[in-house]
Amino acid sequence: GVGKSPAYLIPAILHGQASVKKAIISTHTINLQEQLAEKDLPMLQRILPVEFSYTMLKGRGNYLCTRRLHRALQRADGLFTSPEQAELKRVAEWAAETEDGSLSGLDVEPDPKVWEAICSERGLCSPKFCGRGSENASLHGECFFQKARRRFLGADVLVLNHSLFFANLAMTLDNEAANDDEDDDEGVGDGLLFKNDFVIFDEAQHLERVASRHIGLSVSSGQIRFNLQRLWNPRTEKGILSLLRKGDVVKGVAETLGEADKLFDEVETACNATHDKSARRQRDWNELRVRETDFVEDTVSRPLQNLREALGHLIEATEGDEETTAELIECNRRIAEIREAVSVFIGQSAEQHVYWVERSGRQRQNLTLNAAPID
Repeated sequence: GVGKSPAYLIPAILHGQASVKKAIISTHTINLQEQLAEKDLPMLQRILPVEFSYTMLKGRGNYLCTRRLHRALQRADGLFTSPEQAELKRVAEWAAETEDGSLSGLDVEPDPKVWEAICSERGLCSPKFCGRGSENASLHGECFFQKARRRFLGADVLVLNHSLFFANLAMTLDNEAANDDEDDDEGVGDGLLFKNDFVIFDEAQHLERVASRHIGLSVSSGQIRFNLQRLWNPRTEKGILSLLRKGDVVKGVAETLGEADKLFDEVETACNATHDKSARRQRDWNELRVRETDFVEDTVSRPLQNLREALGHLIEATEGDEETTAELIECNRRIAEIREAVSVFIGQSAEQHVYWVERSGRQRQNLTLNAAPID
């Protein structure tokens, strides 16, 4: 009768204190995370006969990065249209008042393109660049994600969500497989997942689906377009490359965008043909299993690789500008992940995986290629 959350929190806290272990609480929704951190844990802190600390961590993309915000304000003309610049100014005013810098603290969520340019991002927002003691912290204040991360590393009870748990788990597995060096600020070396501690999954009915998404692969037409247009948007003529005046690389982005659109048109055509064989209406599917390899020709991997090579040369040429170099490296990393995902999906090269295409969006124009492990 005390309620589900206190029923697992009380023994978790007492066991954690007695055995000197951290209690990791993983929920499905941010709403439940916030309920635990703002209501249940403060109440237990007042009444339990042990002292403990707690904190909540969301995915880093939920936090504003003060260094990236300052840089975006400096380069706004080359990166954003006029309405987007107005959005950026609104967020900057909020940034001066917010305490936790979390996206949920904004009354109206900003344009995704604007938020993507100023939120914390792997490779661009690290303790070295944005943490306490960094040059950015002295000029613009410590980045909100780095603050949250520090609290997280020191707390006894950690509240996160399933998506963040499995994202860090997948990253940890990747890092261990690649034997990454100590400078990597993610994964188990970062202390976000603790080998000697224990986890409680709340809302566990969602666990398999979330785990499959992070351990498998997923790449959408919208995701490819978003990441390429971050470099250069042919319609608005804005993006990182507009600041660097590199016409040949801009041309490569435009060509790759065209090839990606063609690829997804062919995916939809092939899916419609497969679906028609079952004698149903042509546009009647939202998810469709793909059973054969190379069901469309992979026309996008080569342009993506050419673009990566061009970006590699550009990275070498901008080595004097550490922040621009870091942004280009991050763009290159994302393009590499997209290229690998498309190649694995079309070739069905991940064994013991199931492959399917999803159609979503208001007009069902966004297609996603998915693969997930059977076990």
